[in-house]
Amino acid sequence: MSLVYVTSRFPFGPGEAFLAPEIGAHVAAGCDLRVFPMLPKGGLVHRDAATFIGRTDGVDLRGTAAAGVKNLATRPGRFTRTVVRAGRSRSRAARLRNYAVLLRLGALIEALDRARATHVHVHWGGASSTLAMAAAEAVGIPWSMTLHRWDIAANNLLDEKIESACFTRVISQAAVADVRAVVPDADPVVIHMGVTVDARALEPNAAGRHGGCRLLNVANFVEVKNHRDLVEAFGRLREIPDVTLDLVGAGPLLNEIRELVASLGLEEKVNLLGPLDHDELLRRLAGREWDGVVLTSAATPDAHEGIPVSLMEAMAAGIPVLATDSGGTRELIGEDAGALVPAGDREGLTSGLARFVSDPVFRARLATNGHRRVSEEFNAEVSASDLRRLIASCSA
Repeated sequence: MSLVYVTSRFPFGPGEAFLAPEIGAHVAAGCDLRVFPMLPKGGLVHRDAATFIGRTDGVDLRGTAAAGVKNLATRPGRFTRTVVRAGRSRSRAARLRNYAVLLRLGALIEALDRARATHVHVHWGGASSTLAMAAAEAVGIPWSMTLHRWDIAANNLLDEKIESACFTRVISQAAVADVRAVVPDADPVVIHMGVTVDARALEPNAAGRHGGCRLLNVANFVEVKNHRDLVEAFGRLREIPDVTLDLVGAGPLLNEIRELVASLGLEEKVNLLGPLDHDELLRRLAGREWDGVVLTSAATPDAHEGIPVSLMEAMAAGIPVLATDSGGTRELIGEDAGALVPAGDREGLTSGLARFVSDPVFRARLATNGHRRVSEEFNAEVSASDLRRLIASCSA
């Protein structure tokens, strides 16, 4: 199997670090795999992603643009049809993104030819899958895509992509209904995203070893991650001794949250750590530097939360989690594998946090159940193996 993964930016940029375990599992299984980022910008932020740079094509934008023009000259009819199709997307913004990404089409075709690729798999249903679909069809090989959450709601030619793809994978049961709301006759396959699971995390949890409770939140500072409610709810626990909250991430609302922390007098309890290298984050999770991981989401129609990888990674490390009940989160931590509170319920979030930080026995039970849940259902090796079986069936 010669497989090409089309990504948004991976291995570059701060996002998509969650792809490293899946791609790594393919490589470890002996798969001949290349990566083609739609937009190779943002630098090599994460060390674990940087290990795939030797497998990455299309990095030299100037060089690939020249090669792409030459390649497309041999397929003018196909390119014309692709441009027409790209313009059928329902929104002007999506159409513009489709047109922009087609500047990379010739380069991806060349990469597929050079790799003698037998299959293209793409993450996201937006412009990256527009690019993957056009390239795979141009060279006559099967392709498939993984849809997450926001990209389903965006609906960038999803009906045409689902019809063209050999299969469509979604990462949660909740996403099945989302896809069918957009494309009623679609039949997506659920294969969870997975993380690397360390059996050593089954050792007894050291929760409470700090003499208190140190919490972690990993999320970009954007509206949907609802840091405001989290910080305000945490502020109501100020009377509980030795409880701290570390916020990891970057984003447009970072300064706003920093000001909120100051206005509530929480500078000694809430630490804004900025972005962390993914490999560094995993190392610190494995070292049990935190007693719990908390993730919140806004209760709005555009809060398209999938199954949060940050929660999976914490559970794989034997750290208990608490989250708001949004999107596919319940699918991960329901049934006592984590604590759930209603999205948008500020009082519920406050009381949920209060129990979480005050009850180490409760946290220890959640840690044990959470690790078991991830080991069985969200293991990167298992998920990647299931995905390869589907890919192999496309050529059967």
